[in-house]
Amino acid sequence: MTMTFKTGLLATATALALGAAPVWAVSISVQEFDATSFGFIEGLGTFNGEDFENLGPGGGATVEGQVGFQGSPLSTAVGNFETVGGTGGGGTVTGSGFPNDGTGLALRDGTVFGRSNKIPTTGSWFLDSNDTHGIEWDVSLGGASFDAIFFTLTDGSDQGAFLRIDAGGGNTFEQRVGGKLPDGNSSIVVIEFSSAVTAADIDFFNFESDGVTFRKDDGFSLDGMRVGIGGPGFGAPPAPVPLPASGLLLIGALGAVALRARKARG
Repeated sequence: MTMTFKTGLLATATALALGAAPVWAVSISVQEFDATSFGFIEGLGTFNGEDFENLGPGGGATVEGQVGFQGSPLSTAVGNFETVGGTGGGGTVTGSGFPNDGTGLALRDGTVFGRSNKIPTTGSWFLDSNDTHGIEWDVSLGGASFDAIFFTLTDGSDQGAFLRIDAGGGNTFEQRVGGKLPDGNSSIVVIEFSSAVTAADIDFFNFESDGVTFRKDDGFSLDGMRVGIGGPGFGAPPAPVPLPASGLLLIGALGAVALRARKARG
């Protein structure tokens, strides 16, 4: 199932009336993750990627560890990542097996309370929120333009938090509005912009049910970060497959049989 929220249109109209020309995300679409669907989306454009496979602490180290502290972000091929704030204190932190005070994000290898690598399927690394309040992603391709972003989001909103994706300009997606999501739930998130940009700010906030108070100790992970230019058809629903003429004739014949049967019963 795919869920799509399109917001920010009133703000856009107001800005245009004032002579401004805002550019921000105009849609956030979320669907259940599977590697085939991810690959299909990737084939609809030209994208730069970050899979966190070679970004261990210290730059390329093959050990897990904290990264992305406030004011000291993790630099990647698709921009910078840092914690929104808050100090994690759940099992993700206390049982991490490496020095971890819960004040930053973490690069992880393997499986952590439902979080695991998604892309590439042969990989093992991912970026973990480390039980903090969330993740801030300053999207950049070093000055190159982009109009589309997609990535995987895993294990959000399963321990009581309400995870919100905020793409700016009033464009948000609430991961849940009802009960907790299953442990290890995984989605593909697609964000499209009204026109090409060279920078964007995507935030992932964990809130209490009031949507205002931050919540910690409900970790989630990101992987398969893709930023680039969507080609023709990117983000559009698949076109319906037309029936061949023989199929249409068959439907007509079946309809006629059903009509005769109803008349006979009458």
